[in-house]
Amino acid sequence: MTTATEKFVSIENVGMEFDTKRARFEALKNLNVTVEQGKFISLIGHSACGKSTLLRSHAKGARFCRPDARGTKTS
Repeated sequence: MTTATEKFVSIENVGMEFDTKRARFEALKNLNVTVEQGKFISLIGHSACGKSTLLRSHAKGARFCRPDARGTKTS
């Protein structure tokens, strides 16, 4: 049985970059999130701060490189 102090979701050192027409865009850098079993969280932030990038990539089970490896998305 899982207790309330155990990690339920753990995201560690996530980074994501995209190439745009102008330059490389860093959507996420060194992001760490831990959610315990039974806890409720929300992601709040201004437009284009990486909320949807994080949710979409995590929901699809995508893997990421560590930011120190320049954080490009891997499959």
